[in-house]
Amino acid sequence: MIHWLIPKPASPSGGVWFLHRLCRLANELGYPSRVVRSEPFEVWWDPEPMPAEQVSRGVPLISQGDTVICPEVTWPPSSISALGVRNICFVQNYIWLAQNLKFLEKDQVVTCSRFLDNHMRRVYGVRPLGLLTPWLDDYWQPTPKEANLTLLSSRRNPYFEKMKAALEAANFPVLVLDKPVTQKELYSEYLARAEFYVHLVHPEGWPMACAEAMLSGTIICGTTGGGGNEFLFHGETARVVQDPENGQYGSADEFVRRIMEQMEILRGDAAMRSRIWQQARSFVLSRYSKQRTSEQLKAILG
Repeated sequence: MIHWLIPKPASPSGGVWFLHRLCRLANELGYPSRVVRSEPFEVWWDPEPMPAEQVSRGVPLISQGDTVICPEVTWPPSSISALGVRNICFVQNYIWLAQNLKFLEKDQVVTCSRFLDNHMRRVYGVRPLGLLTPWLDDYWQPTPKEANLTLLSSRRNPYFEKMKAALEAANFPVLVLDKPVTQKELYSEYLARAEFYVHLVHPEGWPMACAEAMLSGTIICGTTGGGGNEFLFHGETARVVQDPENGQYGSADEFVRRIMEQMEILRGDAAMRSRIWQQARSFVLSRYSKQRTSEQLKAILG
């Protein structure tokens, strides 16, 4: 049995959603698996809820030969470690790893991006088993957009207010995502309408919000870095600036100003906008698929 340990998230979480998807996929591939929720909660934003028979509550009954897959936010799984049990740490964002964490020789690590793979090798001295990359559903489809409408997510981000003010001053209509939503609501009420999505979040292990926007025909403008470097290519699939950690900006105002420069370039070139959103969608579809993730999962579990 494969046990996927999942903590209760504080808000809709792409990481929790992806762990559920991997559990379902493992069962489809013939690897008996269960999601283990430390607390009772429902993943209400998921368009494909977990079957009840694939969900366990509390501490699972672990048998010799079982595999425990633990996300980085709850690693190490010391309370359920046992002789003959395979423990795998699945890293989707390195910032959640515990301070001063040491990996033992027997510990195994899997990541969701090449960026994280390299980070775990360089910082923790481990050699990951491989990648488990996300894939997205068919309902992310391009739609006619409201001209210049710009989606801005109001996460607790030090640049949000400055970015919103700069967009409004430049006469970009701003659509603020300021509440928890389901994935279908994110598409129908936000991405289906917005021509642009300004991405401010960093660091990202694999920015799923950007991939969702790209499949919806919404153009990404904003920061890159981390896992985003795998599909946010400046001038080809997005218009991006370096993230604040590596960009050596003199201030938050400078970071926002650099993004606004890219927004003005996009607004002034219809041919560029058409080319970018089509190339972005094609790249994500070709690179991130359920079939690809299935092969990755079989290689790790096998």
